[in-house]
Amino acid sequence: LTPEQEAARAAAGDPSQPPAETTPVMMPTDFDTVAARGERPLLREAYSWGGAGRDPFRPLNTIERSGPELPDLTLVSVIYQRNDPSRSIAIFRDVGSSRRYTVSPGDRLGGKLVVAAISTGSATLRMNDFGTVREQTYTIRQPMDVTP
Repeated sequence: LTPEQEAARAAAGDPSQPPAETTPVMMPTDFDTVAARGERPLLREAYSWGGAGRDPFRPLNTIERSGPELPDLTLVSVIYQRNDPSRSIAIFRDVGSSRRYTVSPGDRLGGKLVVAAISTGSATLRMNDFGTVREQTYTIRQPMDVTP
């Protein structure tokens, strides 16, 4: 029984007898659709670091990939400027993702690769992997002249 029905029964005098014709009282309720579906709301706490230096909530080593690797790249095209080699352009394609990179000398590819030099038909990339420096020169493959 609701509290209103119990109050009406007590006002009638005899608690064992059901009250005669009472009007139902509608109580306003908030309908929670998340609770009705049986779900719990997702509550998260967000932290941010406003101080100087490293954020203490970020991991020291990240697993995410920081760009292309040397074996995954192929040199597609080179536009070499003889008058100003710093304005030369090389186009690389990542074999795994088919992503295209248009770079000039000094540009970065991801976090570890830097374009060291671009010359006629070739481009040199320098990789700095935790202090180990490695250079690799890519050349454009000339189509072989096939005569039947």
